[in-house]
Amino acid sequence: MILSTQPSLEDLARTLQEKERKELLEKITRSISLYGKLRDSIYPKEIEEEERQALIWSEIERLPWLKKLSLWLNTFFLSRSREEIFFNWKIKTLKRIIQNKQSGLISFDTGTLNPKLAKAFFNLYVVVHPLINIFQELWGTPSILENTITDLLEKKIPDAKKDVFQLVPIEEMGDLYAKKGEKSIIFPEIRRRIDSYVDSIPESLFSVIEKQILPVYNIKDVVLFPFNSFFKLFRFSDNQDTKEPTFKKASAKLALEHLEKIYYAVYIAGKSEDTLNIDKDFAEKLCNSLGMREKNKTEGVGGLLPEITGEFFLNKINQIIAEAKSFYFNIPLAEIIRFIRKDPYYQLLVYTPRIHLKEFYQSALKIRFLNDVEKNMTEIQRRVIQRKIGELFRGKNPSNLFYYREYAGIDYKKMGLTHFSRIKSLNLLFNYLKVFYRSQLLETIRILNLGTAQVNRVTLNKLLQHAANLEDLEDKIKQFDLTLSPDEEDGKLFHRLRAMLNIDSKHRTIYLNLISRKDEEVEELIRRATENFSGVKDIFEGILSGTNRNPKTGTDIHFHIGGERLTVKEILEKQISHIESFLSLLYHLSRIEKESF
Repeated sequence: MILSTQPSLEDLARTLQEKERKELLEKITRSISLYGKLRDSIYPKEIEEEERQALIWSEIERLPWLKKLSLWLNTFFLSRSREEIFFNWKIKTLKRIIQNKQSGLISFDTGTLNPKLAKAFFNLYVVVHPLINIFQELWGTPSILENTITDLLEKKIPDAKKDVFQLVPIEEMGDLYAKKGEKSIIFPEIRRRIDSYVDSIPESLFSVIEKQILPVYNIKDVVLFPFNSFFKLFRFSDNQDTKEPTFKKASAKLALEHLEKIYYAVYIAGKSEDTLNIDKDFAEKLCNSLGMREKNKTEGVGGLLPEITGEFFLNKINQIIAEAKSFYFNIPLAEIIRFIRKDPYYQLLVYTPRIHLKEFYQSALKIRFLNDVEKNMTEIQRRVIQRKIGELFRGKNPSNLFYYREYAGIDYKKMGLTHFSRIKSLNLLFNYLKVFYRSQLLETIRILNLGTAQVNRVTLNKLLQHAANLEDLEDKIKQFDLTLSPDEEDGKLFHRLRAMLNIDSKHRTIYLNLISRKDEEVEELIRRATENFSGVKDIFEGILSGTNRNPKTGTDIHFHIGGERLTVKEILEKQISHIESFLSLLYHLSRIEKESF
């Protein structure tokens, strides 16, 4: 399986209803932090003045008595408040910490950052540089991460379900669809099965996998840190690649946002545990996916990614985490930031990445499997209809029309053409009329005409009219089919056009117009059949309910019909059920045909 060639979950979700699509995609995004940016993890906090004063006084109270005495003396001689003097002490303490930890990073008097700090950033940049383009590609293409994680889960989960039919066999979907003839009845059962399946997977399995891929998330913000824009503050040109650079001083205030970004980035990277726990399959599949994307790119578009392997990827992650930890502990970033802000109480809060693979897997399966149902819906419907047609004509041998059919020898798709669109519907109608109309429906009407159910004359006349219309339809279908024979005008034109479609494109328009006209004629035949069969069914229901007969007269007299001895009531009930089944089949078959063309 080539992961990078798979469609993204966002593409697959387009077949879903808008509300569900948005909900599932939001869960996907949240569960694996697909589009999270560095600023989403940054929560700087400038405390309120009241809180600041409380902190100052709290610290003053904890001072040793000699410090308190010094503070009091400074207050007396400098004519300043204790809070102001103590605050200045805190600023001086920041300067002392910065100097003691790494001197020469900042010029305190001028408020500028020195080249030494830029070089420390550059050392970090050299380590992350080989992964920059790779991470830009990885985090800029959601399908890579989605499909790689999905593939990893399917490998780690025992007996993982990789397609919807492993949860709900297509035969069972057909049974569900057959209940109401609506595809919507299938979806709740798919969702229920997915939830049950995912809940059966141990939580510990998801936790282990989360830990195995988390370091890739943890180093993301270090790798994607805007080093070039930061170096430009020091008037360094980024065209020197990774050679030993030269820097000039830079404004501390202009660089403040970058300093905060790198603080959060290295802090998060430093939270990674032993990187040897990173899943090697995950790393290898990521590299294969990224490499496959490059092979599929047009040369010169988007640049080329370096040749990467799983081992290279893991080694670089090790190096980046080690360098990030070293940077965090050796460069007093927090103190520098607080000094630049002139706020020793400025709080630097960081929310480390979180991934929730159970929620991701559950949402991803719903998108994929519901999409699978949509893609296979025509086949599900076809199977159900074929089965029901078999049940309807059990013991009979339906035949196809001779001329209104699909003809071999024409590559319709390649030529952008279509064939007759209502072939199966018309065949179903023709065979139902031929097999059941004469053998059972006419016999039922004859029994009613004997007066056994005391049907009123107006109703009986309507019934006879419907019967005559249906008998006429059988002949009309035969006549319609014959119009396409080589001996008839339309047939001659049709067969002549078929032979010329590959030669002259002008004939295609005439051909399509003929096909469309014939389909419209079939549509009218089906409409008339539906109208008359529905009329017969309504009359039969009226007789059973007593609205179309004398209520004092029963319908329990027995007759032989279709090889069975039944009462009039049973005959009518059977005919109603039979007509309903036929009309339902005709309706759904017609709808499938319309959706397919």
